[in-house]
Amino acid sequence: MAITVKKLVKNVAKRYKMELVAGEKGVDNLVQWAHIVEDMDVTLFLRGQEIVFTVGIMNKYEGWLLKFTKNLYEVGVSAFVVNLGPHTKEIPKEVIDFCNEVNMPLFIIPWETRLVDVTRDFCHKIMLNDNIEASIVTTIKNIIFKVGDLETQILQLERYGYRRDSKILFMCIALDEKYGTEEYEIRMTELKKNAEWIARGIRDLFISFEYKEKLILTLAEYEENEIDRFTEELTGVIKAKKLYSKVNIGVSANIPGMVSQDKNFRNAFLTCELAQKRHEYI
Repeated sequence: MAITVKKLVKNVAKRYKMELVAGEKGVDNLVQWAHIVEDMDVTLFLRGQEIVFTVGIMNKYEGWLLKFTKNLYEVGVSAFVVNLGPHTKEIPKEVIDFCNEVNMPLFIIPWETRLVDVTRDFCHKIMLNDNIEASIVTTIKNIIFKVGDLETQILQLERYGYRRDSKILFMCIALDEKYGTEEYEIRMTELKKNAEWIARGIRDLFISFEYKEKLILTLAEYEENEIDRFTEELTGVIKAKKLYSKVNIGVSANIPGMVSQDKNFRNAFLTCELAQKRHEYI
């Protein structure tokens, strides 16, 4: 689970005088953590989906910032923030052009803004978002597995922006890899990351979790055309990752009301098992 760049900088960009100068189309990129990075070699230790800050201490020759930016993109960084000052006085045009080309948001902040304040604020927002999403996952599981009082669970979801008559669709994905192996973990992580990235670019009410060696995607308040778009884009990723023959998907109906979602979830799960038996993709 992660937070989008757009949501992360919302309401704080003005406080820290952050200005988006390139990569606007990538503001729906997901962010899992924030780092201050100055050394080119350190980028090799990033895991992807970070927002990276730098003042450019090592920016001592022409082309350094472009090379640094390309390194960040190659390791999967979601956004880049440059603290303008004595080390990096301006952003070269080629850096702006590159970020626009690959849709990596590039921000600038003035020298008087303390990076430690920004990163601490961002990390706090990321952790808070993770806690909220973990709570939503638990609540949805409680509803579909009939744990605790249903009305209490519904009220909890309403606090997080869901409605008691929200339309919900479950997508159950099985991966033809041996559970627990490194290959399984790599493939499943890729599926989860890409599914979340696609979903958050359409609507924010999306949750995923694993159940009985299957990945469960929960789409809330999606219209039929948005479901088609999500499915089409996810299929594109699955084909690009050469997983088409290794994935089976069961899809539930898109129905309103929390009281019916236990049966709706079960339908998606059983349909996925049927897809596995028939060796069908979806």
